[in-house]
Amino acid sequence: MEPGAVDTVRCVKIVIRSVKAIDKEWLETLANSQAGHEILTMGNHRPSESPGFIAQIGDDRVGLISYAVSVGSYEIIMISSSRHGLGIGRALVNSVIMEAKDTKRTRVTTTAKLSDASTLTFFKGCGFTLSSVMPGGNTARMAKTSSAVHAASAAADEIELEFRL
Repeated sequence: MEPGAVDTVRCVKIVIRSVKAIDKEWLETLANSQAGHEILTMGNHRPSESPGFIAQIGDDRVGLISYAVSVGSYEIIMISSSRHGLGIGRALVNSVIMEAKDTKRTRVTTTAKLSDASTLTFFKGCGFTLSSVMPGGNTARMAKTSSAVHAASAAADEIELEFRL
């Protein structure tokens, strides 16, 4: 779903907009209250200090995605949605993909725990594929071919997922 699009199937208007300075307090509250629960957070990044998008229904903030920018890619570092089943998460991920494409990046990545099946299913549904394995949650990334990722995944705690642009 594109920024500002209307979800006519569910008759809900979801507005996707860039994070603004007025969102800082809300972002900090969200990160502190839910970290490690229903949201994905990676590394030491704080959503209030990273670029991102917010999903709104009316005046209510119902979702957030933040990312880190590097030379060739964007890395999703946090995603949250308070209303499941409306396509908020997918709309937020698509906004990051569009932003990365507009800035001539070649991929969007994220990292997930191998044991978190719902996160893996979500990102695969958004078109992400497995790109590397981090055994034991080690921050050193070991590049693997697609078939090697499947073979090594049983011993890995974290995997990197990517969307190629």
